[in-house]
Amino acid sequence: MDKETETLIDTIAERAASNAIAKVREFHKDDLKVLRERMDIGFETVDRQFEEVNERLGKVEQRFDSFEVRFDRVENALATLLDEFKADKEKQKQLEAKVAQLTERVRILEAQLAHQ
Repeated sequence: MDKETETLIDTIAERAASNAIAKVREFHKDDLKVLRERMDIGFETVDRQFEEVNERLGKVEQRFDSFEVRFDRVENALATLLDEFKADKEKQKQLEAKVAQLTERVRILEAQLAHQ
């Protein structure tokens, strides 16, 4: 092969290689663009799902807060009832003591009436 033909073949090969590389780059740009779009859509979906989960967790927290308030109310009501029960029990003991005293007085009075 003569020098001109070699140079011509080299030039054509370089141009073909450059064109091929440019087309491969363009092809990959489109692939990357599509991949980026798909990933963006995927991330948007995941973000929406996280938002939904956060909303649900917020609702669950509100329910727990509501239950906590209700439990506090029940606890307070039971504490009040227990205090009232203790107070009533103390009153009952006092009344039983008075009844015992009155019973003793009645017994003494009955004994005195019996001797007259």
